[in-house]
Amino acid sequence: MASRLLGGSAAGSLGFALSVLQAVLQVPLLLQVWPAETFILWVGVQGLFGLITSVDVGFHAFVGAEANMIGVAKPGEVQRLLSSAMRFTMASATLQLVACVIVSIIGWAWAGAGQATSYLEDVGPPFS
Repeated sequence: MASRLLGGSAAGSLGFALSVLQAVLQVPLLLQVWPAETFILWVGVQGLFGLITSVDVGFHAFVGAEANMIGVAKPGEVQRLLSSAMRFTMASATLQLVACVIVSIIGWAWAGAGQATSYLEDVGPPFS
């Protein structure tokens, strides 16, 4: 049990450290090639994705815990619980799809206005 706990803690810590390192390295690189508006949009999309994912994972953890507590003694309640989880999952997926469509439309509009690609012409190497 202790080895599983240590292994899980080590994997979680490594994942956290890599996420922080990625964020620290990625910001200067992206700011070098993207205008501020594009970077702000990217940060907003990443934040929205993280929020939706956190809510979705948390809800499903709650549903799993509730189903375990109800057990097999009350199959009708478990079925109702899983039905609500399906509705929530469909709503979450729809929200993510709508966000993707909105970001795509904004990107196409910027490309049509000539703003999306103008910053790619004279870009030097990162950290120069």
